[in-house]
Amino acid sequence: MSGEVVTALPEDYAELLRVLDQLEEYVPGDPANHYERVERLAVLADGTVVRAWVYVAAPTVAAGLRARGKLIESGDWRLRG
Repeated sequence: MSGEVVTALPEDYAELLRVLDQLEEYVPGDPANHYERVERLAVLADGTVVRAWVYVAAPTVAAGLRARGKLIESGDWRLRG
């Protein structure tokens, strides 16, 4: 998979996470969420491994995508293929 890693200044971290949660309509612990925020390891272009929050489809959304969605072969949604 491909994505973007955004690094916040320590003093801005909580606010950035709040804004991203709002953008993704994510409320911690809400079973109606379309996405879940989970911690994953990410590998940067230079090979550096960092911990990152990622938003992944909630189980019910993921099941629907597996049944009716289109696989992105490249793993990069920006390439559309």
